[in-house]
Amino acid sequence: MKKTDKYLRWVEWSEEDNVYIGRCPDLFLGGCHGDDPLAVAAELQQIIDEWEDVFKEDGKKLPPVKVRPMLKGLLLEHWSGTEKMPDHVMDTSTNFSENF
Repeated sequence: MKKTDKYLRWVEWSEEDNVYIGRCPDLFLGGCHGDDPLAVAAELQQIIDEWEDVFKEDGKKLPPVKVRPMLKGLLLEHWSGTEKMPDHVMDTSTNFSENF
């Protein structure tokens, strides 16, 4: 596992720009873009690896993780059909940030 694996990164379609955009906001502003989401994801990972090298060369620690996926909202959306969501799915007693 790489030290940068804990950072949220995403690739999404931009209607405005008509391309896929890749971002990792905790490490750098901006992102990368292209027509193929897999190519954008690969380029994004390359940029993340380069940023990790820059921090290492400069003797600096990586910035703290601040951006978190909205897991609870995604789970609610997933279980919004006719099925009842299992009680354990919404157990918020687990502190996932302890792993980072």
